[in-house]
Amino acid sequence: MNDISMTERNVTRINKLKEDKWIGYTQATLILEKLEDLMFHPKVHRMPNMVILGETNNGKTSVIKRFLKRHPIINDSFEDATQVPVVSIEMPPEANQDSIYISILRELYVPFQRNARKDEKFNQIKSIVERLNIRMLMIDEFHTLLDNNVLRQTQVLNTIKYLGNSLQIPIVAAGTKEAHRALLSDSQLSNRFKPYELSRWKLDIEFRKLLKSFEKLIDLDKPSNLDQRDLAIEIMNMSEGWIGEIAEIIKSAAINAIKDGTEQITLDGLKKLHWITPTRRRQL
Repeated sequence: MNDISMTERNVTRINKLKEDKWIGYTQATLILEKLEDLMFHPKVHRMPNMVILGETNNGKTSVIKRFLKRHPIINDSFEDATQVPVVSIEMPPEANQDSIYISILRELYVPFQRNARKDEKFNQIKSIVERLNIRMLMIDEFHTLLDNNVLRQTQVLNTIKYLGNSLQIPIVAAGTKEAHRALLSDSQLSNRFKPYELSRWKLDIEFRKLLKSFEKLIDLDKPSNLDQRDLAIEIMNMSEGWIGEIAEIIKSAAINAIKDGTEQITLDGLKKLHWITPTRRRQL
């Protein structure tokens, strides 16, 4: 690679390419709409919940971040009040009732005593949920619950049930398909958590529309026509249909196209990435 085109403009473009991008494709948009509906659901004793399912690097966390961006913390200086519409945590590695409570309190920057009783921590959570008008709890990496023993799994599921019933806010879990398996082990929760899946992409019209959307974001001086057959097939084969891989491949190829002055993503440019597919990576 000649690296001949590193002008100030190109440095700016490369830095822009490295930023997180959002593309509102059909599956993600549907889930965001369902999250909106859920967030404004009237309070009932058994609140409806949902679980977002998808393999690693397939867009779950991006959807959560997008939803959080839509509903940021609101500081009202006139009313001297703060509202936190959504609280988002990750499933703690050694999950139990206490670690769930601690994760919520930490996310809200609420001081607590680690050795305080669980009911005291819960009362803190209940008070802050009411004061900050919290309307939803999100738990990412939910599938890691299965890394714990059965007793801890049962404890956590009971805690989630208790939080939902007592706080009367919807709970959204996100993780791999194993997250759904964890929820299915509790008959009550399995009925309350409606699953929505971010599935792997296929070589179809929707995929080609996705590639067109990516091309609008890469800011190259020449058209790449990523949706044309040869390029679409190559990107699909390299990525194996995972959207995180698709994004990284296009970003890497676009950066190289800026650096070498070709200013478009080509089949040759994709091959020069020497991309290792997810399947091959797992075999190394």
